[in-house]
Parts: sequence; structure tokens; C-alpha cells
Amino acid sequence: MTTINLYGATTYYLQGSITATQTSITLVSFLEPVTLVPITMSLMNTTTAYATISPRTNQSEFISFTGITQNADTTATLTGVTRGLKRGYDYTSSTAFKLPHAGGTQFILGDSPAALNAFLTGGGTTNLTIGASTITSGTTKRILYDLAGTLQESANLQWDNSISQLVLGSGNINTGSNQWALTMAGSINNYYDVSLQNLSTGGTATSDIVLSADNDNPSLLGHYADFGITNSGYNATNGGFIKSVSINAAGTGYTANDILVLTGGDNNGSVTVVTVNGSGAVTSIAVNLAGTGYSVASGLATTGGTGNSCTINVVSLLDFTEWSAGDTYLYSSGGNLVISTDGSVANKSIKFTVGGIGTTNEIMKLTSSGMEIGLGANTAALVSTTTLVQYNDTNGTHSDWSFNVAGNGIPTINLQSTGGTLAAPTASTASPSSKSFISTFAYNSTPAQKEITRITSTLVSGTAGAETSNISFSNIIAGTLATRLSILSTGIVSATGGIVTTSPSSGIGYATGAGSSATQSTNKSTTVSFNANCGTITMNNAALASQTTVSFTFTNTSIASTDMILINHQSAGTLGAYTFATVGGSGTSTISVRNVSGGSLSEAIVLQFIIIKAVTS
Repeated sequence: MTTINLYGATTYYLQGSITATQTSITLVSFLEPVTLVPITMSLMNTTTAYATISPRTNQSEFISFTGITQNADTTATLTGVTRGLKRGYDYTSSTAFKLPHAGGTQFILGDSPAALNAFLTGGGTTNLTIGASTITSGTTKRILYDLAGTLQESANLQWDNSISQLVLGSGNINTGSNQWALTMAGSINNYYDVSLQNLSTGGTATSDIVLSADNDNPSLLGHYADFGITNSGYNATNGGFIKSVSINAAGTGYTANDILVLTGGDNNGSVTVVTVNGSGAVTSIAVNLAGTGYSVASGLATTGGTGNSCTINVVSLLDFTEWSAGDTYLYSSGGNLVISTDGSVANKSIKFTVGGIGTTNEIMKLTSSGMEIGLGANTAALVSTTTLVQYNDTNGTHSDWSFNVAGNGIPTINLQSTGGTLAAPTASTASPSSKSFISTFAYNSTPAQKEITRITSTLVSGTAGAETSNISFSNIIAGTLATRLSILSTGIVSATGGIVTTSPSSGIGYATGAGSSATQSTNKSTTVSFNANCGTITMNNAALASQTTVSFTFTNTSIASTDMILINHQSAGTLGAYTFATVGGSGTSTISVRNVSGGSLSEAIVLQFIIIKAVTS
């Protein structure tokens, strides 16, 4: 930390000549004139000392130095010397004031404008008192900045210079943290407030707390947050915040998303070009920044954008007298940030609006029934009071909810019943209430709201490690909403209507994984076993006499007693020389093969089969 303190001594002399650029200077001696103690930077309690070479002559030069070496031969060498300090503001080094000096030239401490400027701006070791010379009860308008670097008005006012922290009230300096610029603490069983009150009743009077970013400036270019309230006499036209605009002259050569800055006011009001026509004439706009100091006016010139000659009308200004906080509160409760309306007034909502405070500007509203999210108002009457979250698009274009995840993340919507309370969930059990719905609605000719589709998920078993569920898809036909397709907990897909396809290349059937194959051993009556809904059987090549039938058992757990089994001669052997028949049972089927040719055949023919699921009722 830089410490600047002044020090008084006597006249000293250069040990030898120095050039105009020399940055170390040796003195014949450098002792405290009374005690004869060698002078050091520590003795002077300063990080930078100031001196004058050849004082009170036309060759005088102001310098500063940061180090002193006391040599064994009683000489002293000054180091870190800055030469040629200016004689006035800004007190920095200048080549014009760097001069050579002969040995024996006088040298004194201080006596330079730079020394006094550094002391006033860099700190000191004296008490600077404004008001009463001591802090005593009953004195007023007094500030004491003491030797310890603490600002003291009373026991309840502290300043820690090392971490730039001000403490008001009975709190303590938070040593070790310079993140708390201001600390206020007290102990009172009542409201403990920070009161900021502007007593003016003028037309532009407000009370504000402004948080500014590093790249903001007094003209407030937009990198700030303003927490404020307007006074009783506030006039919206004095604030001049743009609320709505219209096109005066469309201009040419513009493109969508151009930003046009409006002249007048603080020159910070701007609009966004929403759409243009083929020649780049502006066809629609929206307020981008409200600016300040504007008035209702026509034909304001604009700057910026890709085109020229567009002028804008300021149609109306924001009236912030309607934005008073009133009985709305922002506070912390149990570590939570709470925004609340007055509990003594029933059914007051919290609204979020864009472009003004009218109901058509609402984009979100929190009510006693839940949350409504939409564009414009006209929402509450459309949904019952049991609706907790609602989105409405009054533009009549799209009503989209988008969930975007960077990279390969998976966007997810979770619908979950806790079984108990939100704070204390319990194990879910299979019951009529263990369901989740995704529904869509439309208005009929009445108009009345009707549910037209529904996806229903039902918990069948909640046993850990063995959870199972059903999902069904419903739509409305002839005024009745009913299930049309279900995926059951057994994995079976069930439909209440027909399943058809219009694809010329894909059909309805089994996919890879549903089939299997086997080769018959020993002879043509040997049992064949495997479990699949389709596949091939390669029969044994034993001889089968002409006009003779052989039968074998096909064991397959996929076969139900009501199912139909189709057999086809797929390959190998003499095509057209055989006929086939099947008799089904539960988990088994008897397959009969007859040789209808004119002679005995010894062929390992390949049979293709498929099971068609069927019922009798």
C-alpha cells in the first residue's frame, strides 16, 4: 500500500556531479539534524519521498525517490529517483525540467508542489478532523479520520481503509473480505430499514438506488439497474421514457433487426426494425430502448441501420406514477428472496409486463390460483381455476414451448406424482390416481373447451427394481374421448381400431429379433423345438414315399391354442412336390408334410412359418 508522509530536515549537498538522466544520487551525508540518526524511508514513514536540488535558484529541480542506502563512508545514496517533476499539474516527470548539477549543490527535502499534492491525495499520518476537534456527546457535524485509518463518528460508524468497508450500526468490520462495501447491522424487534427519501414534490423527483457496471458512465448508457419509486408530483412527460412508436417515413435500404436511434431526448431511445418490404422500406418496428427526456412528437430523425431516411413518431410515454411499489414487498425470509403483495388485500397478483403496464403488455402473471404465462392478457377466463401453469399466445400464430439443451443433452419434461406432499413424498402405489396426463384442448362451435387428445401413463407396479407401467393414447371421435392404442406392462401393443399402412415398401409384420431357425435331426418325424413367432425349419433328408404323409411335433411357447400357423416351402428340394397342414395347441403344433409327386423323395426341404395371433371371441 502506498503511504505518503512529509518530513522536515536540513540542507544537504551532492557528493559529486550528476547528469540530467541519472536515477541514483549520492549525498555527502543524510542524517537527522538533531539526533544525527541516519535517515531511512522507514524513519520518514513514507514509501515515496520528495526533494529539491539547487533550491531557490533558476537551476532548481524537483525530484522523488523510493530508497535510501546509508554507506559505510557516511555518504548516502538515493535510489528509485524520478527526475524533473513538473512545477504544476499534473506533477509528473518532464524532460524539460531534468537538469545536470555540479558536486556540492544544495539538496533539501520537500519544498515541491508534487510533495504537497502526493500528501493530500495519498494519505498522511495526521488526524484530519472536520467539525468538533474531539468526539464527545452532543457534538454534531464532526468526522474524525484517526491514525489507525478508522473513520469515527461514534461507536456505530467505522471505516476500514485496507478493505474499503464502511460499517453503520452495531455490526463489525468483516476483516478478510473486501466484498462487503457497506455493512449495516442492528438489533431491534421491529422494522430495521434503510430510508432513502426525496422530499421534493417536483415533476421529475424520484428516489433511486442505481447499480452501475464498469462500462457505464454518468449518461447511463444502459449498463445499470435502477431500483426507484416516483414522488407524488412526478409527471411522466418529464421523465420522457418512450412507450409506443409508429412509422412516420419508411425510408429505404433497411434490413430486419436494424437498430435505429431516435434524435431528441437523451439520444439513447431506439427502435428495432421488425420487418421491411422488397425495397428495404420499414414496415413494422418495436421499441428497443425507452431512453429519457423524450416527448410525444412526429417525424423524429434516426441514425444507424443499413438504410436511410426513416423517421419515427413517438406516440406515447411511460407513466411511471402507475409503477409505485404501494403495498408490494421485496424481502428475505429464511434465506429465500420473497416478492409479495400485501396480505391484507385479497387476490392481488404480481405482473410482469413488456412495453407498458396495460393488460395487453402482460407476459407473466402470478395469482392466487397459480402462474399464467402468455402474450397479452385475455387469459384467465380460458382455463379453470385448477390450472397452475398456463401459456397463451394471442397473436394467433404459434404457441411454442421450446426446451433446448447444448451438445448431446436430452431435453426432458417431468410429470410426477409424489404420493404424499411435495415436501415429504411417499412410495407410489398402483391405484386409479397413479396416472400422468398430457392433454390437448380445442374450442367447439358453442364455443366450449373440449379435450381432444390425451396421453395417459399409469403405474402398474411401484415395487423397486420391478416397476411397470402402461401408456395409452386417446382421441375424440363423435364427441367421445376414448383409448385407441395402448402399450401394456407386458410389452403388448393393443389397438381398438384397425392398423393399416400406406407404405409401398414397408408392411405390417415382425422385425429382426422375432424370428429363429432349427434343423430337424434323425428323421422327418423328429420333434423340432425353439421359441419364435416366425422362422425356418430345415427338415431331415430321410426318404418320403410317394403319396405318403409324415408328421412331426413343433414345440414353441409363442403358439397359443387359438393362433394360426402358416407354412410355406421356402427352398431346397422339389418345389410343388409337397403339401402342408398344421394343427395348433398351447405351446405346440403338429406339422404334416405329404409327398404328392410320382416317386420317393429324399430331400432336406426348408419350411418357412409364421404365427398369426388370433382369438375366438
